[in-house]
Amino acid sequence: MTADIRACSRHLATVVAVRGDITAADIEPVTARVLRFVLPDTSFVLDLSDATSIAAEGAALLAAVDDACAVAGVEWALVSAAPVMALFDEDLRDRLLPVVDSVADALHDFADAAAARRSMLLPLLQRTA
Repeated sequence: MTADIRACSRHLATVVAVRGDITAADIEPVTARVLRFVLPDTSFVLDLSDATSIAAEGAALLAAVDDACAVAGVEWALVSAAPVMALFDEDLRDRLLPVVDSVADALHDFADAAAARRSMLLPLLQRTA
């Protein structure tokens, strides 16, 4: 496998970075390793910003992550690079994949969403006199 995969657990999300060349032969093992880190109750960031190339079959990786996050009920974000953006055919565009510019942007978006959820719950938790 020519792709390097690293995972890091952050306060707001699990970040999985895939670097290097993702060849057609790598898609299945890369997908299997990436999906191991999609966890319930933990937002997920797939960082492909350092992917130097990705085979056309890489669209299956993105679809699998999208499906796994939907099943787990978690938000996710994709940090993309030019080779990955070239994969966005009509099927992937229809999924409205959550593309962000950086991991920091993704974590910021997750923090904003958590704050919005908390502010909606606050009135329900206050006691009325």
